[in-house]
Amino acid sequence: MTGPIIISIGLTLSQNAINNCAKNWLISIITVVTAVVCNIWGKGLIRIIPGIISILVSVVVAIFLLVFPHETVEGYICMGGNKNLRLFSEGDIESIKKAAWIGFPFKVDNTIIYVFKHFDISLVMTAIVTIAPIAFVTIVEHIGDISAISSTCGRNFLSNPGLHRTLTGDGLATILASFFWSPCQYHLW
Repeated sequence: MTGPIIISIGLTLSQNAINNCAKNWLISIITVVTAVVCNIWGKGLIRIIPGIISILVSVVVAIFLLVFPHETVEGYICMGGNKNLRLFSEGDIESIKKAAWIGFPFKVDNTIIYVFKHFDISLVMTAIVTIAPIAFVTIVEHIGDISAISSTCGRNFLSNPGLHRTLTGDGLATILASFFWSPCQYHLW
């Protein structure tokens, strides 16, 4: 079931991927090659996070390419002034400069504290009805994750520390995330 879903998502996003790659084929190819190399020949953690590694390698290469002649064209910093060799957007660089690097990534009004101050039973019931099924999906996903991690690491995490422990940790982390209205889960194990 997972394979066809991933293929469908990939095919849906393929045109967007081609359009993004066309902005700088050199960086795009470096990104893909890095991800493939990490996936095929990587060991342990490197094999688990090829996406993050390939993005970091691409950014480092793009920064290195700034050593060579570059110009700003239509709001992008481009190699040799060629708009098909974009390195960075000036807007992105400004956003990085203005980012709040230290602080909470949420506002109190977006947390459970807001719900307690302005209690509305219909909001609570809507949240329960729409979010509760996701908890069941995360249980199935967790078992798949633990199985994949066990396979990658060569250790049986289903028996040691045990599925009951990892599932409890994942559940507690998901509950903690829900206090900040986050649909994602934080893995504590």
